[in-house]
Amino acid sequence: MRVNSPAYWLSLSVTVMAGVCACNSQPSDFRERAEAHGLLDDPAIFRVRVGDTQLEIPKKYIHANGVSTWGTKPIVRGQADEVWLGALLPDFLSSEDQKAKLSTESVVERQVTIRLYRVDAESNAAELSEKHFRATSWRKISALADIGLKEYDRSSNSWGSLSYVPIDSEYRTLDGRELIFSCLRYDVTKNAALQCKTHYKLAPTTGLDYRFDWGQLKKWKDIDQGVRRLLNTFRESAS
Repeated sequence: MRVNSPAYWLSLSVTVMAGVCACNSQPSDFRERAEAHGLLDDPAIFRVRVGDTQLEIPKKYIHANGVSTWGTKPIVRGQADEVWLGALLPDFLSSEDQKAKLSTESVVERQVTIRLYRVDAESNAAELSEKHFRATSWRKISALADIGLKEYDRSSNSWGSLSYVPIDSEYRTLDGRELIFSCLRYDVTKNAALQCKTHYKLAPTTGLDYRFDWGQLKKWKDIDQGVRRLLNTFRESAS
């Protein structure tokens, strides 16, 4: 086929378009993506596998646009690379269950945002976080006996500039690592932060992280145990 012939350019155009279609294999519309994941199959429950964890999640816990398959690979119904959830302290009910009696400000203060995501069996974000934590030069380390945490302060405005670990070294993550809360400081002149987060593995190929308002830090153990119980409920429902 001659390079300057109409047939050549038609063939090239079809090839390029085929490549574009192959790359953009996910629906662009939010509702279509939700439907492709199976989020609309049941009015109340979302059945999904994230990594090697199967869950049945009441849909009222799922964040808007909180289910995704990464990149441009095709979506597989009933599977996701990432699912975002939300629950409110102290009882880990959904915001839908409590919105009638709570102000917007109160909802924000009580919100625990949970992310489940697919990971490789060899990778461990908590291990990397722990290595970074240990390698950091801290300006000040204080024992906060009243809340059972050690506070690590490196005097900057960033995630992790205030970090906390349990004084009780026996309290560990689900995968046996040290529990580290990394907090986002907003004003280095104040011993305060906006949010705190931690992450560890829920299962060999399922990562978990969650974040909450810094003002709730004194309830860190209740929050961690509440996240574990909530996710265990979703796992048991799927078994």
